[in-house]
Amino acid sequence: MVAIGPRPAGSPGIRQTRAYITKQMEAIGLTVQEQAFMATTPVGQVPMANLTVTLPGKRPDRILIASHYDTKPEKDFVFVGANDGGSSTALLMELARVLKDKPREFTYELVFFDGEEAWGEWSTGNTFGSRHYVDAAKKAGTLGSVKALVLLDMIG
Repeated sequence: MVAIGPRPAGSPGIRQTRAYITKQMEAIGLTVQEQAFMATTPVGQVPMANLTVTLPGKRPDRILIASHYDTKPEKDFVFVGANDGGSSTALLMELARVLKDKPREFTYELVFFDGEEAWGEWSTGNTFGSRHYVDAAKKAGTLGSVKALVLLDMIG
């Protein structure tokens, strides 16, 4: 992912990263669901997409393990997010590989958020992917099945 370079939401880099994550998950036999949406940011409408991989358990109750794979849009320097979205996404992909064949009591949902980084200052817009995920789950009536969320971020 670092070799791809900057990957702010809506960029060619984020699309390449999304394809990379999907290819890696499919290579180990997992299905990726894409949750595409348009986010209203301080620079206008930006296309974004969360990715989810579901590992069914004995119960439908879900434990979410999440990361983000975007980088902050920077103009003054090259920001590749190695210790941010890169490290947490790498861990999430490895967890998918390790957990996929293990028996599970709960259903695990691995969520790769897009658009989590701030556009400008933190007060001007951020966490687009996670907020969209929650809004969609509320509308679908599935938020109640989430029993825990573990957020991976800046672990490298």
